[in-house]
Amino acid sequence: MNNEKMLILVFRKENGSSFRFGVAFPDDSAQASDVKALGNALITNDILEFKDNSKLAALEKAFYQVVQQNAIALD
Repeated sequence: MNNEKMLILVFRKENGSSFRFGVAFPDDSAQASDVKALGNALITNDILEFKDNSKLAALEKAFYQVVQQNAIALD
């Protein structure tokens, strides 16, 4: 069993739906200003492309999430 900490950014898209973007982040050291800068960079540079052609509109919140990984024996 292995745990991985993720930094999750939750965006609102132009069409009103929400979108979660996660990046591996091993500790709790992210500063609010850095998280906002990352979110703004993803929005203003149009980094992500969606099937419905909508765009990210706003960063709504961010949080850490621990993801537990359980290996599956393939033998």
